[in-house]
Amino acid sequence: MVQQQHWDAGDINGALGTASATDACGVPTVSAPSDGSIISTGCSRSQTRTWSARDACGNTATASRTVTWSSNNTTPTIITGGTATTLGCNPSANDIGAALGTASATDACSAATVTSSDGSIISNNCSRSQTRTWTARDACGNTATASRTATWTSDNTAPVFTGTYNDVTLTCNVTEWVGSLGTATATDACGNPTITSSDGPVVSNDCNRSITRTFTARDGCGNTATVSRTVRWIAVLSNPVLTVGGFSITGTTEFNLGCNPSEPSIEAQLGTANATNGCATPSVSTFTSPTTTNGCERVRVRTFTATDDCGHIVTAARLVRWIVNNLGPQINPTSVPAALGCNPSADDINAALGTVTATDACANVTITSSDGPTVIDGCSRSRTRTFTATGGCGNTATASRTVTWTSDNTAPVLTATGGSLSLGCNPTTGDINGALGSASATDACGTPTVSSSDGSVVSNGCARSQTRTFTARDACGNTSTTSRTATWTSDNTAPILTATGGSLSLGCNPTTGDINGAL
Repeated sequence: MVQQQHWDAGDINGALGTASATDACGVPTVSAPSDGSIISTGCSRSQTRTWSARDACGNTATASRTVTWSSNNTTPTIITGGTATTLGCNPSANDIGAALGTASATDACSAATVTSSDGSIISNNCSRSQTRTWTARDACGNTATASRTATWTSDNTAPVFTGTYNDVTLTCNVTEWVGSLGTATATDACGNPTITSSDGPVVSNDCNRSITRTFTARDGCGNTATVSRTVRWIAVLSNPVLTVGGFSITGTTEFNLGCNPSEPSIEAQLGTANATNGCATPSVSTFTSPTTTNGCERVRVRTFTATDDCGHIVTAARLVRWIVNNLGPQINPTSVPAALGCNPSADDINAALGTVTATDACANVTITSSDGPTVIDGCSRSRTRTFTATGGCGNTATASRTVTWTSDNTAPVLTATGGSLSLGCNPTTGDINGALGSASATDACGTPTVSSSDGSVVSNGCARSQTRTFTARDACGNTSTTSRTATWTSDNTAPILTATGGSLSLGCNPTTGDINGAL
């Protein structure tokens, strides 16, 4: 069975087709086809074609083909729906989508598919529109269309005020200000805005007064813009207030700057004055008196006068005192002491460094001292004490005293030399003196002196010895000693010899042995 939709007669005939036959014993004959009538069921249609084949022995066979199709030339029916298509101002995308809506479709012969497409948004000044078009298509390709168009106004821009709205400043103590608040005008790209106004209360800030009128322009889409105009005036009821450095001043204020201030610091203390009086604008005049002198003291006065634009006047003064003392203290040192010699004590050094006195014409003097480190140069030592005298004005004078001494607690190094100290027998006096020798000495702080003394000759039997002691002394009295001892034998007496043997009278003809024995 062949199915098709919405065919014409040629399509149907082609689908019904043709037939051929075969036979094992020969070539059969195929009769002309026989087409049945078209059968209709609603939109469905069908038709059958039948063929007969006969062989030479009269055997027959039949076959058929049936074609089905739909007969539908009627378009689907579209039904659209949605919210109101006139949306007003600035709808959201969801609002626009809901207004464009949805659609469904029906068809007599089959289900219809519905598709939609949205056209671009059309702008005409502030007006906007958009159309959604639906297309319904049935199974036979018949189509129908429908559309919905949504319209709205796009306006997110507030109205614009025209003209100027500068604040207005009136004179003092006014009683009528309404006319100065004025009116306003505005324009809008999408229509004529409406303008309303509201007046705030009269605001008081000391002597300042102000009132503000706020204008509001609203367009058809509810966008608003505001502008305001403020009218100001002053009510001056009090005297000006003088200030220096941000602090109010009245009467005469005194300042003591101490000693030798610089001219800029004096001027800074006298200062410059400003004046305020609420909303009034006072002017300030300044008069500075000549500096007066009384000994070391100086005095200068600056008077300020403030006058406001309502005629109020106030005065105040600043008085500055200071001391002029450029000479400073004078130090009277004692005489410089002599050198301290060797190894003085700490008290000796401190006493030698001593003290000083000082005077100042304008103030009492304090004296301080500081000792420098001990300076070492070989065995030489020195220390300096510096005295600082400070006057009441901070002026200073300095003097110093330096003491010197020798630091030497190390004995000289003593070296003794000479001939061999073991002299043998009966040396001469010169031999003994040469053996006892001589000595030399060195010292880190100078050239020491060397002396010597000889001990007596010590006898023990024939043994003799003598010691020479050397002493080295440096300039600070440090000493060292060493000695050399010479030894010898004193013997000028010959030995006592005793001979023994046999009888010395040998008689006749003694033998050699006898003779020897007698000897």
